[in-house]
Amino acid sequence: MNTSEKIILTVLVIFAVLVWLMPIVAATYIEQQERKKRGEPDESRAQYDERQKLIRLEAGTHALYALGGYLLVWMVLEFLDVPLWEPRTLTLLAAGLLLAVVVWNGECILRGAMLGFNQRKNEASQIILYFSLGLCWLVIGGSNLEAMSGSLGAMQMLMGASFLIQGGLMLYARHNRKLAEKQLDAGDGET
Repeated sequence: MNTSEKIILTVLVIFAVLVWLMPIVAATYIEQQERKKRGEPDESRAQYDERQKLIRLEAGTHALYALGGYLLVWMVLEFLDVPLWEPRTLTLLAAGLLLAVVVWNGECILRGAMLGFNQRKNEASQIILYFSLGLCWLVIGGSNLEAMSGSLGAMQMLMGASFLIQGGLMLYARHNRKLAEKQLDAGDGET
């Protein structure tokens, strides 16, 4: 193993640890902010919805698995000496981070643990915001693909794709919730 491979492996390990900790830190921060909004004192932690906390932590585990798979593919391609792999290290690190964030957010959205999205009044505006941001990043990234050797443009396009995926997941979760509410209402009307 030469020096550049050792450096890349070290960076990957540090990156993996940071991305693994990110969902846990984010879940803790979101929980604290929600408690402050509700005006709950610190001793009321046992009354908090533990289901959402467990979903967020499980989503963090799945994000870690996705990142581990991503890093494994990266390492295989590194050892196969795929051309133009090392110059794009920053873009590839950002892609791994975005993958982990999309997996974590996506699972939280689909399983009902995304706090801001679960407030019904914010749903439509959040979906529109995510789709708008995704389209903007895709357009900006597409225009920068040729201008800046592709690296910055690829990063911007990855961000756009991540916003579009999350917006699509929000739309899907909203659709499923509305279908479940209609079925529940129909079931209540028959009895």
